[in-house]
Amino acid sequence: MTLAEKINLILLIGTLIWSVISFFINRDGIRKQNLELEKIKKYNSNESRLTQLEIDYQFEAYTELNKYVSFLFRSTMDLQPTEALEDNSSEEELNEMYMKMYGTAISAHGRFMDELYTRTPFIDKRVVKEFFMLAFACYENIEYFLEIKDKLCKRTYKNDKQYQKYTENLEDILQKQQKLNNFIYTYIKWQKSCLRNGTDIRDAEIVRFPNIEDYFENLM
Repeated sequence: MTLAEKINLILLIGTLIWSVISFFINRDGIRKQNLELEKIKKYNSNESRLTQLEIDYQFEAYTELNKYVSFLFRSTMDLQPTEALEDNSSEEELNEMYMKMYGTAISAHGRFMDELYTRTPFIDKRVVKEFFMLAFACYENIEYFLEIKDKLCKRTYKNDKQYQKYTENLEDILQKQQKLNNFIYTYIKWQKSCLRNGTDIRDAEIVRFPNIEDYFENLM
């Protein structure tokens, strides 16, 4: 075999190898392109609508989140040491009770956040924002209650303006929670109605809830 023939053979083999490599490269590129096209088709088709399973799961997520928020509310309310004050408990006993309830509420706050992050993909971000604000409002109330514990320990809490302000603040938050509950149930009910009617929620939301941001502004 002459030198020229050897060179031609090497070039031929190289060409074949490159052709095989190019085939796999192009096939991978075509596959990725097809996947993107499928995503677009799915987004524009009925498959992009919330399924019944997703709506049920979302409703369950709201319910579970509300349990944690409610627990935080109860924790702040339970911080009121009425029985301890009546039986003249010592400073040490009062502090022990404060710290116990404080720890319980902070633990609930942690579980609330864990639940929030694990369920976020199925929850409307605007409602998540409201849950965040309610959770931190509870957290701040616990801090505030600890700040005025000295006045409570002196048995002057019944005439204390700060304590009255604190209880009024709790009442306001509880009312906001009730408003939020009503909105959540209405929103989920509306989603199920859209599913039954075959309405695309992404389109219907613009028509049905044009003032959703205003709703949360008024709620706060």
